[in-house]
Amino acid sequence: SFSCLVLSPQAMSAAHIKQYLATKNIHSLLQWLTTELAVHKPDDPLLMIHNLTSSILSQPDYVYSEEHIQKWMASTRLEPQHASNGVNDAIQTDKSAATSKFNCRGIIDAMRAISADVSPTDTAQIITEQTCSLLNCEYAVLYTCDAERQTISINSVPSLKDRTFPSNQGVIGRCIASGALITITDTRNKMEAGTENDDYFDELLQINNRNTVCCPLKDFDTGEVFGVLQAINKQPNECTFNSDDADLLNVVATIAHSALQNMIVYEMATTERVRNSAMLELWSNLNDDTQITNLNSLLFTITRRCMDIVNAAKCTFYFVDHQKQQLWTMTGEVNIRMPIDQGLAGACATTGQVINEANAYDREEFSSTQDEKSNGGFVTKSMLCVPMKDSQDTVIGLIQLINKCGVIDTFDDNDSKILQLVLSAAAPIVERHQLFVLKDQDSRKLSPKNEQFVSDLKQNLV
Repeated sequence: SFSCLVLSPQAMSAAHIKQYLATKNIHSLLQWLTTELAVHKPDDPLLMIHNLTSSILSQPDYVYSEEHIQKWMASTRLEPQHASNGVNDAIQTDKSAATSKFNCRGIIDAMRAISADVSPTDTAQIITEQTCSLLNCEYAVLYTCDAERQTISINSVPSLKDRTFPSNQGVIGRCIASGALITITDTRNKMEAGTENDDYFDELLQINNRNTVCCPLKDFDTGEVFGVLQAINKQPNECTFNSDDADLLNVVATIAHSALQNMIVYEMATTERVRNSAMLELWSNLNDDTQITNLNSLLFTITRRCMDIVNAAKCTFYFVDHQKQQLWTMTGEVNIRMPIDQGLAGACATTGQVINEANAYDREEFSSTQDEKSNGGFVTKSMLCVPMKDSQDTVIGLIQLINKCGVIDTFDDNDSKILQLVLSAAAPIVERHQLFVLKDQDSRKLSPKNEQFVSDLKQNLV
């Protein structure tokens, strides 16, 4: 009879039910629908499901298949961590689901946080903090690279931001060289991690790197890689980074790129304001005899204002004594002298030319004694030496500035031209004071303590 053709639920074996569900991939289908509802949170869930499925069914190439379900799942960029507990598990997504490309609230919050600060150090730290939050990872590091010098700076770590490292080391070097995003799910697997020294920066940062994803930061116009944003150790510990994490890191890197560009523009504008203010104050002081009471006050005014004008970390003014073939400067009441041809300052004094070095270590004349004595506390990078000339075009002094500060860490032609203008205006005053001091120098005899002090300072000439 007809009733014999209708099987009751009891007559259907559990094996057949499981086979049907598996064959049609019903579990993934329900996961996808639930995920769409969790992401969009519609007022009418049934209407949304109707519209969503109607849109798919109306496609000419529609075929129900597991592959299509996986594509629909991927389109939401949300993957529940556990699938064995059915639909309810899809709603109870773990933190890894929050790393979704469609986690709009998290991305918007990150964008606001990153864009809210324009300080180079603070911005770098905020970028890494937001990366950790969005990707749910243990660490994040922001690197910037200098293609010309082939060096890397670690901007997000305050204790390392003033140091540079080779740009061809580790997974960061590979990311820069390839210009491509790199994901390593297990750093212990050398077949995946590569044979290069991928733990170079891990050791430097003292991080136990289990898994990582690195995204290059590229110039929008040229495509040149100028930095890398790295996420390290997906949380919880048993998790690894997936393609969604890589996509999200790429989004964060784009936000970071825009923020860094805005930061550079802001910093340039701020530097220009400081420069103009320092120049006006210097002009005012040089033209007011009451402001220049002695040679020390003159040197302090010039060096202090010139540091502000070009945004340098250190500044020294040297006088040139052609008769004795020496450079000399003043530290307090102590007169320090050294050979006229010593160091980059000597090269500037003897040639009368501006010396602008992006990396002082590239010049044979440079002495690293001062850096070595600082035990890594100070490292000379860029250096600018500008001569001061009298009306006869004779070099009577020079100013030496070390390490351009800020995102742009090399001195440019504008810096040298402005300093030439400043020193040209100051030359008559300096010459007048210098002549007075030179007459009195030979009559002074240094105490043994001061002689030792001078001897030590001579060794520090760069």
